[in-house]
Amino acid sequence: MFRTITILRGDIKRNMESGNLVVSRDIYEYLLLNFLRGGYFERVMEVIDFMKEHGMYTDKCLYRSEFVKLHKNLYRNIKASEARTEAQRKRLKYVEAFKK
Repeated sequence: MFRTITILRGDIKRNMESGNLVVSRDIYEYLLLNFLRGGYFERVMEVIDFMKEHGMYTDKCLYRSEFVKLHKNLYRNIKASEARTEAQRKRLKYVEAFKK
């Protein structure tokens, strides 16, 4: 399900860039919550940055409570120096950025 939402996000992004589509805050909030539930923190930060650029309200309390409910122990004990691969370092960086 989360891969399908990622594909949908790509389609939305392409249509917005071509000027064929105008998207509301509700759609981005839905995408954000689903990416958060799936653990796609890179996409979460991408959507949050887009919402900030376009002056959309982000409900930080809602997103933090969802994060704590699902991923509160994620990368809690791993430091950037202990990450084995570059992908783990990136994920850790995005999780830390989301926590802040």
